[in-house]
Amino acid sequence: MRYRVNCHPALGGLTDHNTEYKGRLYGPEIELFTMKGRKLCQVPDSVFERTPVSPELGSAQLEISGGPFDALADMHKFIRSKTAEIIESLPEEVSLIPLAYAGSSYDSGAVCTLTDTYLRREASQRYAVLRNLFGDRFVQKAARTGSDQLNVGGIDEEDAFAVFRLLRSYLPIFAAFSGASPFNTFGSLYVSNSPINPGRTTTISSYRLFEYKNAISAIEGKKIDFKKLIPPAFESLAHYLTDLESLSYPHPNTMYYFIRPMPHRGVAAEIRIMDKQPSNSETMALFALAKGLVNSGIERNVSDCELGEEIEEAAITGIYNVRLFYDILQTASENLPAEERQYLTPLERRIIHGNVADKIVTIASEYGMDTVFSLMVKSLYEDVAFT
Repeated sequence: MRYRVNCHPALGGLTDHNTEYKGRLYGPEIELFTMKGRKLCQVPDSVFERTPVSPELGSAQLEISGGPFDALADMHKFIRSKTAEIIESLPEEVSLIPLAYAGSSYDSGAVCTLTDTYLRREASQRYAVLRNLFGDRFVQKAARTGSDQLNVGGIDEEDAFAVFRLLRSYLPIFAAFSGASPFNTFGSLYVSNSPINPGRTTTISSYRLFEYKNAISAIEGKKIDFKKLIPPAFESLAHYLTDLESLSYPHPNTMYYFIRPMPHRGVAAEIRIMDKQPSNSETMALFALAKGLVNSGIERNVSDCELGEEIEEAAITGIYNVRLFYDILQTASENLPAEERQYLTPLERRIIHGNVADKIVTIASEYGMDTVFSLMVKSLYEDVAFT
């Protein structure tokens, strides 16, 4: 189906698109940072010369994307092999690190982002346009966040928007399971008075989600809440286009919700809420969860207000309702092929022992943040070694 989008003049103006749905297939987008010694460094040119990866907004960040895939095993093999290719292309003194949030400096000097530029100097015109439109504050915050994103396809328009609405209803679940950034801009564990439990001092599960919200606040020119980052429950392409063209800067790529349709790419839903995971196997657990839930066809009956409140609770607390999360995991497992259920194992452990953020808090409290970042690199590399 052919349709037209009235984009912002600086983002292309009036553009024509086609919907190209190819079925319920899955395409990963994996973001990683590069580190030299104890600081983040610009991605070496050798990586882009020798591997088919894309630069990201930050000069110390890259992205692996591919697919779409039907079988999770094929997706996992692809992600592992591309990660291995990147590692092999890096100079000996440079490492990959799977960070969900990279602050400007760290208490022990373990890791810091580049401060001279947040855009790649050789970046495409699109990145320069973003900086001109949204300003340095947006770019600086957006360039510090890392995520694992999943593109989910649809059979046709009706099916695609049904898939979108279903996955939209599980946004808090993905946020809670994936929380992996309990540290703030200065690399210290983020500690604050909990808005969920007033008077209680707590660490946070996903500081990245708060920085993501702050980045979008910079675009809006005012402070926004999590509900603002939840898209409408789109019923159709026409509903989607009406919302898209109401944005301050209309363009499919500037629809900065936690989940969004990308009909011009045949994508029913691009899940953007998940923190970057320490290993590809843990990333695959979240992707398996999405596939199982899509196969189930069960959409949660939850209001927009409840979604916003649950996302905030997930960002702060992590797994906030053990019974709920166990039931959802069971539903996903029952609706996966038998050979793919094993991918959910890391999430089963998280219900019992806590998510990545909980582990980080435990390790950092005893051994310091240096150890946390060293273990992140080790986890990624050991996982790739199985290829």
